[in-house]
Amino acid sequence: MTVTGTSVAGRVVREPRLRNVRGIGLAASWAIAASAAVDVASAVGDWWTAQSPAVAAGDAELRTVDWYNLVTVVLGVGLLVVAPVLFIVWLLRARENSEFLCDARHYYSRPVGVFGWLVPVAGFWMPCRYVQNVAVASDPAVGPRGAWIDSYKNNTVTTWWVFWLLQSFLGWVAFRTEMGVYDGDPSQLFKVAVVSSIYAVLSVAGAVFAVLVIRVINRLQSSRPAVPWWHQPQ
Repeated sequence: MTVTGTSVAGRVVREPRLRNVRGIGLAASWAIAASAAVDVASAVGDWWTAQSPAVAAGDAELRTVDWYNLVTVVLGVGLLVVAPVLFIVWLLRARENSEFLCDARHYYSRPVGVFGWLVPVAGFWMPCRYVQNVAVASDPAVGPRGAWIDSYKNNTVTTWWVFWLLQSFLGWVAFRTEMGVYDGDPSQLFKVAVVSSIYAVLSVAGAVFAVLVIRVINRLQSSRPAVPWWHQPQ
């Protein structure tokens, strides 16, 4: 929320107004899509690597494979930082807007939108509940006053979270499988390619629903009157 000044009894009273989250939402969406695209490219590189020894590739081809994999790793690491940061910035601003539009009490405080992802065990459900509250409080079907939002769920948010959990688990499996290759077991290359491919599929699906979550919440907020809940009738 940004702040504007209004004159009340000769004094300027500063009060918040609805923030425009479309720009940051679009940036987060593009970063998330790019990250999924890199995951697909990484899976292609893993298959390329797995097949190279079998076809007795020459040194030149092997160097090309190595460079390709290096580029995907660098891009992947960069987007692994940029995409979550943009998403969290968008989420915090969307949370502010939801509190502007509706006086419903959110289950978690605002900082959970940043740190909830890092909490051991509880991080598997805290961010989902946080986003669910934002989505429900943004819905025009929920009144501006006296609403209870914690028992309601948005299906798009739920689906996105399921794919996020699956992707996280497959990411751990992929890491363990790649460690087998680094330990000197080249027979793991095919397993790495298979796991990487499944991970890429989940990454694309998760990216699609993450972008949908952004679009849905932005659409819900823009469809409500840009009037704070405390100026709405009882």
